[in-house]
Amino acid sequence: MANVVWKQRRVTALGVLRYRSLGKISQANVTRLKFADPARSLPGPADVIDRQSTGGLSSEEYLKRVRNGDA
Repeated sequence: MANVVWKQRRVTALGVLRYRSLGKISQANVTRLKFADPARSLPGPADVIDRQSTGGLSSEEYLKRVRNGDA
């Protein structure tokens, strides 16, 4: 078994994970790895927030209304 570590790198792995228990991976059968471009920065909050999906409400306000049955 090979021990491989990529420090400070983002990677997308395609395959199957097997868990020993909640949050504890026992085995990973990876069929494909794709390394992210290190020059590209991660998206910020403004890149992933879509106010249209909540009718213009903040996520906090939207969830509050859903919990109260008002959304």
